[in-house]
This record gives sequence, C-alpha cells and structure tokens, in this order.
Amino acid sequence: MGCFSYLCSECGKPINSDSETGQECIMFLMKDGECIEWMCGMYDSYGGVYGERWESMPWNDICDMQFGPTNDGIAAYHHGCRRFGMHRDDAEKSDNDPEQGWGGYSVPENPIVDHWTRTDDD
Repeated sequence: MGCFSYLCSECGKPINSDSETGQECIMFLMKDGECIEWMCGMYDSYGGVYGERWESMPWNDICDMQFGPTNDGIAAYHHGCRRFGMHRDDAEKSDNDPEQGWGGYSVPENPIVDHWTRTDDD
C-alpha cells in the first residue's frame, strides 16, 4: 500500500507528511468501541508515526478495518487538537484524506500547536 493519511477527527484538517517528516499527531487504534493501542509522534505517510509500528494486530487487518464500513480503525488527531489526558475510548475513526497527506501545505513554525493547512487552490 502506498502513502495515505487521515483527516483529524477533531478539526477535519489533514494530517500531513512528506515521507521524511510529518505533522505531530496522536493515533488510536479502535476496535469494538475501545482503544486497543495508541501511538504519538510525527506522521509517517503510511498509517503510523516514525519509529513506531502497530503491534496489537497484523497491518492488513488494520487496513481492512480502516477502509471498511464499521467504526473500527484509526482515530487520528493533530497533537494540538487532542491532549494526552483525554479519554481514549471516546476517539472517533478518522476519515481518509483524499490528498493522501500530500495536499498543499506549509510547514508549521510550531508543529505541536499549528496545523499544516491546505492552500487556497485546494
């Protein structure tokens, strides 16, 4: 599977990465309404964050959940949109970014707070 990304479940803006660096985010793997695993860091363009891999289930099963019709899958949030102290089990599966995280954007000065935003042409 090639590059893909998510729309933040809080603000609806894309979580972007140029496959070398990425926007700071927190991601929850949701199954049957519960968080079974989570990770945070710079988004890696491939469904996770740099330096981490999902361990609770095979990647193909995660992709099937994410692109399937249920609410199971990955709930992704910009780091500034969702703080670590919030309850994980209320996270909502993210929509897929039609630009695959490669839409027009500018690198934020402070990636912990700012969003990478689409250009006016999008």
